[in-house]
Amino acid sequence: MRSSTCHNNQVSHFTRKLHFHRKVGERLREARERSGMSLATLGARIGFADSTIHNAENGATAIPLYLVALIAQELDDVTLEELVPLVEDP
Repeated sequence: MRSSTCHNNQVSHFTRKLHFHRKVGERLREARERSGMSLATLGARIGFADSTIHNAENGATAIPLYLVALIAQELDDVTLEELVPLVEDP
């Protein structure tokens, strides 16, 4: 019984983490597009490859908070709070 409960908690944690990163990515893309900035331009301004930002926007990779903060600073009228959602169940 205990291993089943532990496994279910791990799956739930993993699912919530994936949902969180997808949501951050969606918010990043929306903010970047609102600012009228291309992936290449944003990448050049913050010193990261546009493919890194693309993968983060698509939820393919976990994006470090440091990178989210850099993006928020670079985009017009975007706060870190707008880009990082609360953790919730998917």
